[in-house]
Amino acid sequence: MEEFFHVHTRRCKHGSEETDEILVKKAISLGAKSITFTDHVPFPENPFGNRMDFEELEEYLDSFENLKKLYATQIDIKIGFEVEYLPKYLDYFWFLKNHPKVDLLICGQHMAQYEDTFTCFLESEKKNEIEHRLCIEAMIEGIKSGLFDVVAHPDRCFKRQKEWSEELTELSKRLFSASSEYGVPLEINISSYTKPKKNVFRKDFWLLLEEFNKTAKKKVQTVFALDSHSTEEMESRYNVKVKI
Repeated sequence: MEEFFHVHTRRCKHGSEETDEILVKKAISLGAKSITFTDHVPFPENPFGNRMDFEELEEYLDSFENLKKLYATQIDIKIGFEVEYLPKYLDYFWFLKNHPKVDLLICGQHMAQYEDTFTCFLESEKKNEIEHRLCIEAMIEGIKSGLFDVVAHPDRCFKRQKEWSEELTELSKRLFSASSEYGVPLEINISSYTKPKKNVFRKDFWLLLEEFNKTAKKKVQTVFALDSHSTEEMESRYNVKVKI
């Protein structure tokens, strides 16, 4: 793998404490031609956990802006964010999208806005019966918004659905149609693939996409992503061959 896509840093609070430069140097040593950092987006006033603090935003961007220049002859560094599409924060997301130091935004839907006051968290212990539908709807709206360059781990929203169903098929097809129409690729997440017991990589979803692409006027594009949070994960995942 020459492109190390979807890499997190220590700021996300659920990864290693390794410096940005150590991550870059590791990618170079493994033969990567490019590396894309998409740490979980911070929010004003820090309402959500498991991500960088809002106060770290400019430091994050400045750090990689400097590393871009320092390692320009060895690797192409791109800097962005993994973002949940939440309509309440659209102005802020467009600020990031248009920021001169931001190269891209990817849609990583760990939660979704419900009406004006409720968000559901896929990572919480309490199951919510509508979370998968809310998250698919949010991904579709995110694709249509023009904010995002890629949709991260789109099948992860089905993690708590033990059996594949007609409902999941229909929701997936709607997402495929939006991805096809707007030209926003879907991410095949290697982190998910390496955790079969967690039910976060849904083979039915990707087989369905293969069938969709056989008849689609415009095929849905896919990208492979490490979704790594340490040099150890970078090294263990970069050569994984995903088999659908």
